[in-house]
Amino acid sequence: MEHYLKTEGCPCGKRHTAPIDDVIVGNGVIAQLPDIIAKYGAKKPFILADVNTFAAAGEAVCRLLDAYGIRYGSYIFPETALEPDEKAVGSLMLHYDHSCDLVIGVGSGVINDIGKILSCVTGHRYIIVATAPSMDGYASATSSMTRDGL
Repeated sequence: MEHYLKTEGCPCGKRHTAPIDDVIVGNGVIAQLPDIIAKYGAKKPFILADVNTFAAAGEAVCRLLDAYGIRYGSYIFPETALEPDEKAVGSLMLHYDHSCDLVIGVGSGVINDIGKILSCVTGHRYIIVATAPSMDGYASATSSMTRDGL
């Protein structure tokens, strides 16, 4: 499968890629989510957000899935200042619906980092409905996490 970001002829002599299958940008692109879910063969996605990102885009995602009759599990972090740490990951794992087969994060930095961890642990594909265009972690293959306070 081809990845979205590729550079040829980089001055460093290497070919750089990012593990991204699709990047969709524009007004109203949330409406494409049912098609993307179907493209990946998922039957029941798991939605994660925090109270801020749920208000920004998560409610729209859930309304859309409801309108299409797509069942989903979800967890909305109650914290208004969520930290990417073992507490957040543990809380998410305890709320994860194991009948789900796709992870959809709704948010930016912290939600994206935690969503990648959940995707890795469950072995399910990950989609981010991005709520902050300036964040660079969407294209990163890693998560910036705090462990044991570091």
